[in-house]
Amino acid sequence: MADTKKVSELDAITAVHNTDLLDISTDAGGSTYVSKKITVQAFAASSGLAMLTFVLAAGTTLTAGVGKARITIPYNATILKAYIVAGTGPVGASVILDINQNGTSIWNSTPANRLTIADGSTTGSQTAFDTATIIEGDILTVDVDQVGTTTAGGDVTAQLKVQIGN
Repeated sequence: MADTKKVSELDAITAVHNTDLLDISTDAGGSTYVSKKITVQAFAASSGLAMLTFVLAAGTTLTAGVGKARITIPYNATILKAYIVAGTGPVGASVILDINQNGTSIWNSTPANRLTIADGSTTGSQTAFDTATIIEGDILTVDVDQVGTTTAGGDVTAQLKVQIGN
């Protein structure tokens, strides 16, 4: 069993090649704790690759709406591939996500290329983007444009594989 330390006791958190699982717990006022498990993804610095992760429905049912997740980009990069995975796949219709760069879809000209999990599936990916260049300070947001009609889908995470430096 791994050592347990309070976050305030940690000088640094190190992850190696997608293997470390962190359990981050916060004291919610006494005996109740809120726990989040996250997988830390790290790449060799020389590879110049990184994964940008959007958690859209951790342990819950996915709902449609805008601005479901957002991150600020800390470096110039080029988007290589987008991934989506669900613990519970959609039934009755596909899940469709749109990723926006500073408010404009990265699939602005070809919305048919948006990131999709097909009806009855749990994964999807995309390598075609109208805008693939992101600049340090850009804000990426995720809109959930469609969910399944019988089963919406749940426990959904989207990721962008990027090449740092452009």
